[in-house]
Amino acid sequence: MAPVPPLPPWTPSLLALATRRVLRAHARRKADLQRTLSGLDSGIDKYEDTSLLDAALSLIPLQELYDRAESTPSLPLEDALARALAEWFKADFMQWADPVGGEGSAMVGMAEPFEEERKGGAGRVELWKRADGGVERFARYNDLRVLMRERRGRCGEFANLFMLFLRAVGLRARYVWNAEDHVWNEYFSPTRNRFIHVDPSEGVTDQPLLYAKGWGKAMSYCLAFGTDGAADVSRGYVLRGKGRRRGRWEEFELSATLAEITTRRRAGRTPEERKALEEDRVEEAWLNDERGRLDQAEREELRGRQSGTTEWRKARGEAGEGVGRASVASTLQETDRIFSLSSPSALTLTGPAHLSSPTMLSLLPPLPSQLSSALLRLPTAHSSFLTTLSLRLHSPSSPPADGLAFILHSDPRGALALGSPGAGMGYDGLARSWAVELDVYQTRDRTADPPAPHISLHSRGREPNTAHHRAERALAPTERIPDLADGRWYGLRIAWDARGRRVGVELREEEGEEGWEEVLQGTVPDLGIGEEEGVWVGLVGSTGGLWVGVEVRGWEVWGAQGRLGGWDAV
Repeated sequence: MAPVPPLPPWTPSLLALATRRVLRAHARRKADLQRTLSGLDSGIDKYEDTSLLDAALSLIPLQELYDRAESTPSLPLEDALARALAEWFKADFMQWADPVGGEGSAMVGMAEPFEEERKGGAGRVELWKRADGGVERFARYNDLRVLMRERRGRCGEFANLFMLFLRAVGLRARYVWNAEDHVWNEYFSPTRNRFIHVDPSEGVTDQPLLYAKGWGKAMSYCLAFGTDGAADVSRGYVLRGKGRRRGRWEEFELSATLAEITTRRRAGRTPEERKALEEDRVEEAWLNDERGRLDQAEREELRGRQSGTTEWRKARGEAGEGVGRASVASTLQETDRIFSLSSPSALTLTGPAHLSSPTMLSLLPPLPSQLSSALLRLPTAHSSFLTTLSLRLHSPSSPPADGLAFILHSDPRGALALGSPGAGMGYDGLARSWAVELDVYQTRDRTADPPAPHISLHSRGREPNTAHHRAERALAPTERIPDLADGRWYGLRIAWDARGRRVGVELREEEGEEGWEEVLQGTVPDLGIGEEEGVWVGLVGSTGGLWVGVEVRGWEVWGAQGRLGGWDAV
């Protein structure tokens, strides 16, 4: 047996480089932690505004709810009141906004808020095309007064406003944020001396395993925020061994940051008031009692998600255990293989893109001011396809930028056509195209980017495309996107439903045990490409003053048949 060759020595320069990369990755995670938690905590004080509480109380049929609560002798008064409030809020006060514009409508893109919408706290506006051809705007308002006037939304608007309503009827409350794109509330039960789950978008109370057991939802972080502090309540909602990997933040830093928020919020309390907050110990005992929660779930009928359309609930994997997810894989089926990176002769490479090995594509080197592409020609845009690849974003600057995109275009410049570098993501300016961008840098001024990393679909139909988010057709919930520039391998699967002009995107962590998760589906406008016109599909990469390297392996393109189900990010 031949001796195993020794590992190359770690020179001081290599060790220093590795250390810098680890420190940069840690700094990015810590900054994300601080930004996320401080943003959630800073929004809590508005629920104590007396004018808002008075406005909310004027809308609540308090006597009716108390009558209903008092007719439920099996529950203490506060618990029965919370249940009655949640049921009334869901059934009689708020309207679920999906679809917007009535039956047969479809979301067709995003738009910049009007000034009046911006005053109402709307950071983004959805555009929905009605069955009669008209277009309706759905502004995602955050201002509580506007929400009390509009009375419609999805889980974000429901939980935001219901927090105020809980406080208006005199119940202590917390806002619970889940990293997998859901939010709900908790109210404090004096009888049980702890906070109790309540989901206003479903109209239910005290069903903490609703998501894990009823919806079949895999979750990672569930964090609660209130006027008395913040807490990691994930153990109360996520079953051991059934949740998603918790790698977004360092656990000790998460605990320390939550403790800092709690200490600061309780700093002004008297010793007697602080002593009265003994529910911390009771809550800890409840969080440790998974067996008790499972027994409770067995006695209850935990259903799949009720709010939203059937297709939307299936697409999110929340329709219930045993109910199939309307994913790219299950709704669009592979037929014949068109391309494999193991036989790369069909690829046209531009810029620094090159094959670093027979099975590895180096799309971008970790250097500033780079622009590259790896494209192959398809005979028509009118045939559906599925493409699957693994990618790794490595050796980034601090912070990393900008990223890559998967594109389809019929620009007259052909395979050598490239868009703008840097924030242009390599596709900005390409005619008759759509692009799925994986952007690891938030460019606020030039492209109005959402927080990074993000995945979004862009197209302007027959007009030249743009990386500006006014041309965004769909945006994946940023909470569901991992730190793509962390040097790990991720799987990417993209489907093109030519008949429906729909694009679907799935993502997975290659090193974990999680399967594919659909993060985005959206419809693009007519590109104006004839039946006999060929198109170019593939990858573009871009950096500006900051950088990140991109490697690709296992890339394949298959013909496909079937249709993508309709779903757009919430």
